[in-house]
Amino acid sequence: TDGPGSSGTKTISQKIAATNWDFIGFSEDFDNHDELTSALSGTYNFGTYRGSVGLSQLFGSVADTDGLGFAWKKNISANNEKYIQFTSSYGGLTSGANDCIKKGIRHYELTIAPGVVIDVLMTHMNTYSDKSDSFINAQHAQLKQVAEYINTVTAQNHRPVIFMGDTNCRYTRHDFQT
Repeated sequence: TDGPGSSGTKTISQKIAATNWDFIGFSEDFDNHDELTSALSGTYNFGTYRGSVGLSQLFGSVADTDGLGFAWKKNISANNEKYIQFTSSYGGLTSGANDCIKKGIRHYELTIAPGVVIDVLMTHMNTYSDKSDSFINAQHAQLKQVAEYINTVTAQNHRPVIFMGDTNCRYTRHDFQT
């Protein structure tokens, strides 16, 4: 892995705990989950952690993980956690490793104050290693799926939606207008 390692992740956890945020989303939470949540467990509750990626996923099977994590303060309630897997992806181990894990959206309904409910969506989207149509088409399909889901949630729930996570999008390499 190319992250900060165990001790660096513990430091990140301590810095997050000091911020006192109401809720926090994590992307690519694979190898150091316990360290990432170590300074947060007294103050926060956590959504489903689906585990790390093992060697078997690197050679053909898809890991039942999405790398997404979510935490909310204990005085906030979260209900109806849902996972929506993207219907499109592209890229094997050497081309973004997109097909080694299940990428998609996690949806949480948070009651942040009495009678005040918001929808929070976490994502981890396709990345790519070149500008080939296959990578771009997969990412655009995921963006479209996110937009359609947000429109559906907004129409049904009539409340604010916060969308966060790793979109792997950059204005310098994507044609968002199209």
